[in-house]
Amino acid sequence: MIDGTLAGVVQAARFTVQNPRAGARAVLAMRLPMSARWLAFGLVVAGSSLLTVLSVKLSPVGSEPAVAQVLSQPIALAVMQGVVLLIFAQLMARVGQWAGGRGGFADALLLLTWVQVILMLLQVVQLLLELVQIYAVADLLGLFGLVLMLWLVTHFVAELHGFASLPLVFFGVIGTMLATGFAVSLMIILIVGV
Repeated sequence: MIDGTLAGVVQAARFTVQNPRAGARAVLAMRLPMSARWLAFGLVVAGSSLLTVLSVKLSPVGSEPAVAQVLSQPIALAVMQGVVLLIFAQLMARVGQWAGGRGGFADALLLLTWVQVILMLLQVVQLLLELVQIYAVADLLGLFGLVLMLWLVTHFVAELHGFASLPLVFFGVIGTMLATGFAVSLMIILIVGV
């Protein structure tokens, strides 16, 4: 599916956005070994964290002190993002299995990594818009990224587990994200303090 060039990645991403379930099938059909999945995951987390730091530094709005503190430690940001994504990959597999699905962690990790690759391409465009100071369009692109993430994850979970009802999967994804966000926030508060 992906030929390894930037043009190939962009073409595969476009195909996936237009037909997410077919895109998910194509990614899973690559049958990558677990070592390659972990490597791709690590590269995506590092790249996404770097793009996030650059984007916030280019933003015209001053950062909140808490945000500035996190961004001053990009490695900690990457670790935190990686942990959250790993938790979500595990939940993507386990909650789906609990609901009668057939998918496992290895495939959930691969699909979530592919979602992050697509979102990183969007982050690059957003960063370019910020460089030329078209902040309003960059902000709209950020909102589009959130919608796109939900669109892709919903279809990917449905494909991973063989579910037919996208609305039920969507509500399951939203519920899982809210529960995960609450649990992670509570954990951060307990570790770091208010």
